[in-house]
Amino acid sequence: MSYSYNGTNSVDSTDSVRVKVVFGDRIFVSQLPPTMSYAELSEFVANMLDLYESQPFTIKWLDEEKDPCTLTSDMETHEAFRLYHANKENELLLHVFASVPARPGMPCQGETSELYRKGAMRRKKNYVFMGHKFQPKRFKTQMVCALCNSTIWGLGAGGVKCTQCRMLVHKRCYRYANHQCGQLPPQPRPATGGSLRGQAGEQPGNSAAKPQSMLSELSSADSSLESGGVEEKPVSYAAEAPEVRLFAS
Repeated sequence: MSYSYNGTNSVDSTDSVRVKVVFGDRIFVSQLPPTMSYAELSEFVANMLDLYESQPFTIKWLDEEKDPCTLTSDMETHEAFRLYHANKENELLLHVFASVPARPGMPCQGETSELYRKGAMRRKKNYVFMGHKFQPKRFKTQMVCALCNSTIWGLGAGGVKCTQCRMLVHKRCYRYANHQCGQLPPQPRPATGGSLRGQAGEQPGNSAAKPQSMLSELSSADSSLESGGVEEKPVSYAAEAPEVRLFAS
């Protein structure tokens, strides 16, 4: 069983491992199964980062004491996943370097202690799921989510856009994508209250009936005027000004 980057294996959200992969000035967020081996993790990372097949790279993770540890075997990979669940971490932070240290225990090329300090660098975040690579996007006009069929709105980057197939979804909805990147998405499910139509509570049949009724009322009013009918003027209930009388001296 392969958990490659373009694989179709479904990952249970309750047992999945939320990983954040840091590579240069970019961050990739994804969900991985806890039974993934080191070979499968390496294949996943290489495909996600678009590395060459012969490109050597090193994967390091931060342990409980925030010290970088190199992953080189299945035992080390499973131990990192075990501590993730045991400590109830929010995410498993992985750092990838496009080089191999000269000797075991030595830092990779370009690796410094500043890279592991939180907030030291501003990085572009990407969300990877089912082959999609979503990036935060600010929309100038109202757009509709391709998964929940509701409007993407709000301050900041409330939506994300796939850099490959151009699919637009909510940031909270990207994990529910059930089709591979490049394939046609299924029919969107009904709106759950986020769309403008859902908030108004209008039915599709009533929207077409309202213009017809308005046109019929206007046509009947015009025909009555042409046949000599008297148009009724609205009655004003404003108070009349009191009468002023002038008396001679």
